[in-house]
Amino acid sequence: MKKKLPAPGFMAISLGLFGVSLLTSLVIGIRAVSSNGTISYGEGIAVFACLLLCLAGFLITLYGHYVVKAESRLNYRLGLFTNGGLLLVLLFLYFLGI
Repeated sequence: MKKKLPAPGFMAISLGLFGVSLLTSLVIGIRAVSSNGTISYGEGIAVFACLLLCLAGFLITLYGHYVVKAESRLNYRLGLFTNGGLLLVLLFLYFLGI
Protein backbone atom coordinates (compact mmCIF):
# COMPACT_ATOMS: atom_id res chain seq x y z
CA MET A 1 0.00 0.00 0.00
CA LYS A 2 2.87 2.39 0.81
CA LYS A 3 4.40 1.86 -2.62
CA LYS A 4 1.20 2.82 -4.43
CA LEU A 5 0.47 5.99 -2.47
CA PRO A 6 2.85 8.91 -2.85
CA ALA A 7 4.20 10.56 0.26
CA PRO A 8 2.34 13.77 1.10
CA GLY A 9 4.29 16.95 0.51
CA PHE A 10 4.80 19.74 3.00
CA MET A 11 2.02 21.81 1.44
CA ALA A 12 -0.49 18.96 1.70
CA ILE A 13 0.31 18.57 5.38
CA SER A 14 0.20 22.33 5.96
CA LEU A 15 -3.16 22.74 4.24
CA GLY A 16 -4.50 19.63 5.99
CA LEU A 17 -3.66 21.17 9.36
CA PHE A 18 -5.33 24.38 8.22
CA GLY A 19 -8.47 22.50 7.20
CA VAL A 20 -8.75 20.68 10.52
CA SER A 21 -8.14 23.88 12.44
CA LEU A 22 -10.62 25.90 10.39
CA LEU A 23 -13.34 23.27 10.68
CA THR A 24 -12.86 22.89 14.42
CA SER A 25 -12.82 26.63 15.06
CA LEU A 26 -15.96 27.11 12.96
CA VAL A 27 -17.83 24.38 14.85
CA ILE A 28 -16.78 25.80 18.20
CA GLY A 29 -17.60 29.34 17.05
CA ILE A 30 -21.10 28.26 16.06
CA ARG A 31 -21.55 26.47 19.39
CA ALA A 32 -20.35 29.58 21.25
CA VAL A 33 -22.82 31.81 19.40
CA SER A 34 -25.70 29.39 19.95
CA SER A 35 -24.93 29.15 23.68
CA ASN A 36 -24.74 32.93 24.26
CA GLY A 37 -20.94 33.04 24.32
CA THR A 38 -20.29 30.31 26.84
CA ILE A 39 -18.16 27.30 25.97
CA SER A 40 -16.93 24.47 28.14
CA TYR A 41 -13.34 23.90 29.21
CA GLY A 42 -13.02 21.11 26.66
CA GLU A 43 -14.06 23.42 23.85
CA GLY A 44 -11.63 26.04 25.10
CA ILE A 45 -8.84 23.48 24.97
CA ALA A 46 -9.95 22.57 21.43
CA VAL A 47 -9.66 26.22 20.38
CA PHE A 48 -6.16 26.33 21.87
CA ALA A 49 -5.35 23.15 19.92
CA CYS A 50 -6.59 24.92 16.77
CA LEU A 51 -4.17 27.73 17.52
CA LEU A 52 -1.33 25.23 17.85
CA LEU A 53 -2.34 23.46 14.62
CA CYS A 54 -2.25 26.76 12.73
CA LEU A 55 1.16 27.53 14.16
CA ALA A 56 2.39 24.06 13.19
CA GLY A 57 1.06 24.47 9.63
CA PHE A 58 2.75 27.87 9.37
CA LEU A 59 6.07 26.48 10.61
CA ILE A 60 5.86 23.42 8.35
CA THR A 61 5.40 25.70 5.35
CA LEU A 62 8.40 27.80 6.32
CA TYR A 63 10.52 24.73 7.05
CA GLY A 64 9.57 22.99 3.80
CA HIS A 65 10.27 25.99 1.62
CA TYR A 66 13.29 27.64 3.23
CA VAL A 67 15.15 24.86 5.05
CA VAL A 68 14.44 21.75 2.98
CA LYS A 69 13.90 23.78 -0.24
CA ALA A 70 11.26 21.31 -1.38
CA GLU A 71 9.26 22.01 -4.52
CA SER A 72 5.49 21.89 -4.49
CA ARG A 73 2.80 22.30 -7.13
CA LEU A 74 1.17 24.88 -4.87
CA ASN A 75 2.90 28.11 -4.05
CA TYR A 76 4.25 28.17 -0.51
CA ARG A 77 2.57 31.54 0.08
CA LEU A 78 -0.80 29.80 0.14
CA GLY A 79 0.23 27.92 3.28
CA LEU A 80 1.60 31.08 4.84
CA PHE A 81 -1.50 33.16 4.13
CA THR A 82 -4.06 30.54 5.16
CA ASN A 83 -2.38 29.37 8.35
CA GLY A 84 -1.08 32.82 9.21
CA GLY A 85 -4.47 34.44 8.65
CA LEU A 86 -6.32 31.96 10.81
CA LEU A 87 -3.58 32.21 13.42
CA LEU A 88 -4.01 35.98 13.57
CA VAL A 89 -7.81 35.69 13.80
CA LEU A 90 -7.58 33.16 16.63
CA LEU A 91 -5.00 35.26 18.48
CA PHE A 92 -7.20 38.34 18.06
CA LEU A 93 -10.21 36.49 19.48
CA TYR A 94 -8.06 35.07 22.27
CA PHE A 95 -6.85 38.50 23.37
CA LEU A 96 -10.40 39.83 23.20
CA GLY A 97 -11.39 37.10 25.61
CA ILE A 98 -13.85 35.45 23.30
